[in-house]
Amino acid sequence: MLAGTKGPNLAMTPARAGSVADSDAESPMDRSATSSPTNLGKKAPLMLGSMLSPAERAALQERYYGEPGMDDGPPELKPLSSSIANADPAKGKLYRATWGFRIPSGALSGVMSWDDRVAAVASRDGTVTTFAADKGNVIRTIRLPGANKGDEPPACTCLRFRPEVNNPPTKNVVAVGRANKVTYVHTTTGRVLTDIAEVDNSVLAVEFDPTGSKLATAGTDRTVRVYDDARRTVETELANSDNGKGHSNNVFALSWDPRNPALVVSAGWDNTMLLWDIRTPAARNGPVQNMFGVYCCGPDGVQFTEQSTVLAASWRKHHPLQVWDLRKGQLVTNFVLTSSKHGEESVKAYAARWGQPGSGCAKVMAAGGGGEDLRLARIFHKDGFCHGTFPTMSPVLSIALSKGPTGKRMLVCSDAEVAMLELDI
Repeated sequence: MLAGTKGPNLAMTPARAGSVADSDAESPMDRSATSSPTNLGKKAPLMLGSMLSPAERAALQERYYGEPGMDDGPPELKPLSSSIANADPAKGKLYRATWGFRIPSGALSGVMSWDDRVAAVASRDGTVTTFAADKGNVIRTIRLPGANKGDEPPACTCLRFRPEVNNPPTKNVVAVGRANKVTYVHTTTGRVLTDIAEVDNSVLAVEFDPTGSKLATAGTDRTVRVYDDARRTVETELANSDNGKGHSNNVFALSWDPRNPALVVSAGWDNTMLLWDIRTPAARNGPVQNMFGVYCCGPDGVQFTEQSTVLAASWRKHHPLQVWDLRKGQLVTNFVLTSSKHGEESVKAYAARWGQPGSGCAKVMAAGGGGEDLRLARIFHKDGFCHGTFPTMSPVLSIALSKGPTGKRMLVCSDAEVAMLELDI
């Protein structure tokens, strides 16, 4: 905890099986192959995704993201310049830490309000804590109820502030994913407004569209659902691998295209990133684009950029930070999260964020994760040049950037702490 600050007293609770915070375990996805795939040569297609058999998926994973000495992944449309790719990422430090707290129960997801005044953090003990973004004062700790009276509350795995572009009647509302529910909370009063129940699902990702009129959810049942936010009713239920060509494993991350709010991208444990067009009835049977090669394990794992490309964080040692062009179905750039050329350990990424156009962080890209001995968040210019490294005690699980026109803050959440950085970029 930083000097002069006082954090919330959050009790430790054990990690749930399969939790995003289970960062010390090996990847839960089984990549083993039981048979030899065919027709997977040098020009193997990457847009197969969940249509691949387990053996084919494992073979492509090994080919494109195997150990050193194997192929170094699919070709990039716009590789980094040699000066940026070979720069020492540990040298930059264009930030100052303004406040921070220990969070024994784990900060699984963090967000900033649209006016940059409030930071909200979801924890494994079932609480949502709000802080004053400038000084870190605890505003309120909201303890969400268990499923039944006397039950321990389920972990809050993800949360998002609802956009306020259409002047909604109630402001400062967050949607919180926890167990089989999405809970709407008014952060100003701490009041629970309503719940949406999803039977036989554990919600791992929630994301409002740019207008705030729709909410997408996803989780362990591998299905992406799109709700009418005002009515809290399902508009579209997108395919999973049982009823079409959707995801075949847990879905951890969602993002809407800011230029086209009918497009939403999803990614998770099946090494697949899917692009959906919710305007088409065919979305119930499958996505419009299907990219193999992204392995997301956190709610901040994918984000659309203003160019309608997608920044993706993957929980793997090789190429954990990438930008993809889903329209063309191609990898754009591999960014350097850690540099083996400068003696750094490889870090698996949980989170990656892209600064919004018009915000004080419009030039910023940020990413974080952890390895065996190295845990960190890094601040980049959008060209890939590293401007700062913030070391943490445990792997970084979530990152949020200021959305307002003057704010230059970055919220960093890990399984042990939460910190706010003031950026100089």
